[in-house]
Amino acid sequence: MGLDAGSSRRGRRVVRVTDSGTPLASSSWSETTNEVTGMFVTVVAVLCRLSAASSGSCVEEIVTDSNMTPEISMMQCAVGAQAPLAKWMGEHPIYHANWRLERYKCVPGHYEIKGHA
Repeated sequence: MGLDAGSSRRGRRVVRVTDSGTPLASSSWSETTNEVTGMFVTVVAVLCRLSAASSGSCVEEIVTDSNMTPEISMMQCAVGAQAPLAKWMGEHPIYHANWRLERYKCVPGHYEIKGHA
């Protein structure tokens, strides 16, 4: 098993060839752990006021990303983000009361909040 093309630097596309000859492409490669790591992921919560009658009552908040939580992957976000999101809401006093988690999204790459959701 070895590095076929590219560079071992983070953020560069590399290709790793398995023992069977199958190429695995990734955005980064860690030679020290022999693991292919996934893309940069941002977890975004869409929070809405309980009094949903007013328009524009939803906001987006970045909960975490791959810089803050290096082990997060797109699959981990999609499958297991509910419990960490509930914990995050509990740790942020502004969202304790009168807000609900409308939805969350797992965004590939860096995400810029665009204002109201």
